[in-house]
Amino acid sequence: MPRVAVIRGVTLKVVSAINVQFCPFEERVRGTRQFLSYMGNENMRATNPKCKMTTTIKNDRSDPIIDVTFSDGSQLVFKSKNLTNSEILNRFSKHIKEKFPEDYKEALL
Repeated sequence: MPRVAVIRGVTLKVVSAINVQFCPFEERVRGTRQFLSYMGNENMRATNPKCKMTTTIKNDRSDPIIDVTFSDGSQLVFKSKNLTNSEILNRFSKHIKEKFPEDYKEALL
């Protein structure tokens, strides 16, 4: 598996749940699977052990979807078919920076 660069500002501290859905037989699920692996890493999980991670494997050729629920109840949904792992992580980090600036600054330390 290729190495993934660490994206600064990515933290699970403000995330209450992540639901990842994908069909492994679909061609463009690599970024989604890498995101799942990155978020499941024990160092990342240590930033919020209470974050619920759910993976739904489908067999219907549906497009991959990443649904992130934040601690304030807001949601961020990625239709990740045409996104790389880095693009997903950058957008995730950008959302945290805009919505939770204090937690973003803390994640940079």
